[in-house]
Amino acid sequence: MKPSGETFATTLEEVKGAEAKAASIRADSKARAEQLLKNARKEAEDIKLKSEEETVEIENRLIGEGKKETEKEVNKILANAKKDSEKIKAKKADAKLLNSLCDEVLNIE
Repeated sequence: MKPSGETFATTLEEVKGAEAKAASIRADSKARAEQLLKNARKEAEDIKLKSEEETVEIENRLIGEGKKETEKEVNKILANAKKDSEKIKAKKADAKLLNSLCDEVLNIE
């Protein structure tokens, strides 16, 4: 059996070794956790950027579709206005012709 001083010194060295190993494990674990956190933040930022880009693309597509629909409606309104304008012109022309005919008939008598 070893003298108690040697046993205490051996135990003390074993404890110091275990503490150093534990400190090393903690440092490695902390470094891994920091790297995981860094990667997670980067991934979250990438997801956010992609989401924003997709949102802009969708908004632009919807705006483009809305613009096409608006242009169709405007063209339809303009076509109807042109038809109405032609009808009014025709009525005015008919009224002028009737007035002219009335004047001729009245002048003949």
